[in-house]
Amino acid sequence: MRPPLAGPADDPGDGLHPGARIPVGSAREVSWFQHSSIGDDAHWLWPRPQPWPYGVPRGSVLTELVDLATEGWRRVVAHKVRSLLTLSGLVLGVSALIAMFSFVGAVKTMVQKDLVGLMPYRTLEFVNQSVDASTAANRVSPGLRIDDVVALEGIPGAVRVHALRGANVWTTGPAGSFRFNVQAVTPGFLWDFRMAIERGRELTDLDIVQRHRVAVLGRAAADRLFQDQDPLGREIRIGTHRYTVVGIVRAPEPQIVPVGDQGWREDRIYIPVTTLLGYQTGGRTVSSIWITAADYVDTGPILADAERRLTYLHRNVPDFRTTDYGAIEFAEISELVDQIMTGWNIAMGGIALVSLLVGGIGLFSVLLISVRERVREIGVRQAVGASDIDVRREFLAESMTLAVAGAVIGTAGGAAVCVVAESIARYFGWTWSVPVSPLGVLLGTGFALVTGLLFGLYPARRAASLDPVEAISG
Repeated sequence: MRPPLAGPADDPGDGLHPGARIPVGSAREVSWFQHSSIGDDAHWLWPRPQPWPYGVPRGSVLTELVDLATEGWRRVVAHKVRSLLTLSGLVLGVSALIAMFSFVGAVKTMVQKDLVGLMPYRTLEFVNQSVDASTAANRVSPGLRIDDVVALEGIPGAVRVHALRGANVWTTGPAGSFRFNVQAVTPGFLWDFRMAIERGRELTDLDIVQRHRVAVLGRAAADRLFQDQDPLGREIRIGTHRYTVVGIVRAPEPQIVPVGDQGWREDRIYIPVTTLLGYQTGGRTVSSIWITAADYVDTGPILADAERRLTYLHRNVPDFRTTDYGAIEFAEISELVDQIMTGWNIAMGGIALVSLLVGGIGLFSVLLISVRERVREIGVRQAVGASDIDVRREFLAESMTLAVAGAVIGTAGGAAVCVVAESIARYFGWTWSVPVSPLGVLLGTGFALVTGLLFGLYPARRAASLDPVEAISG
């Protein structure tokens, strides 16, 4: 740092007359320079004094930052075309990074939504299995029974316990007779199995208690039995018994997960399990028991508790088993989806970072050109007392101004790409929400600022290392 300009010791430094003490690098030094004998001819060599922000004390860190930002912006605006070309690389890189992360996040959300809609991810299923009949205990094995439902309903964390029994039965409607898979279930099973009520209602507790002869038809079953007629309130014959149709259900429609045709889920008939056991099959044996947990994390403790209770009720006879359907399968698929989406993020993020690197190289080149153009200005500034740090800060201010502008415009561009993607999806009839990824915004902004800093360091150091005499002489 050079010493202050010489002047009388008793001068307060308030005036701009010759001999006043003026702090180096201050705004008043700028004013002195512009009002001096060389200021009229070389005003372009030094920043013009800028208005002080209201309430900000002179000489504070915030004031210096405002001055640097203002000077950086003035340099950027002074070379509009060059600045726009430099910004284009940074803007494209930041926009691409944000768009990539947003797209991957949207796809992941859609996949998880489809998985939740397609499978009972909070549900555990117990099914009957055959046992060795060589022992007397195994020969009297009852298998899963509807009485087990009552014992399992007291498990902590269990919301609903369902009993299910299925059979292929000839069913007759106005359009003819067909063989359907008839599922005898308990209330809430259709909801937990992700079947949506299209019309009418689901089975109720009253249907179970009073063994009502009511049926809920899948959409495909209703079309086959009634064709163009309205099935609600009409009767069908399942086997030799008549049932009244009270509802129609449809299978979930995934947006992105390729699960194939879900028509088999709609080509079924659902009736109360007590009605089937009481009027058609007799006995109390069921095919399977489903337990729905209040939360996915509760499925592990519920599974252990349910196995312990069933083992006790069945006299230690292993006449049941747990399938991988439901919570266990959902955990495996979710983990696979997370791994795939993480790989996509890394790959697409790498592509976007290449764009940012290209923008950084452009910024580096522009700053080197700026140094060559301003060699004489730098020399004059150093001659009148500007330190190496002052010169570095000015060029870094220009570099960081371009980086901040690129980050801001790039963020707006990435958000615009997400909006356009949603509009295109709606045009083609897809329900696709693409929210802007906060992680993408954070990484894009961070990489843009780091790029501005790293690629601005060398030009700034080169400008500060110039010899004042050689720089002024050109």
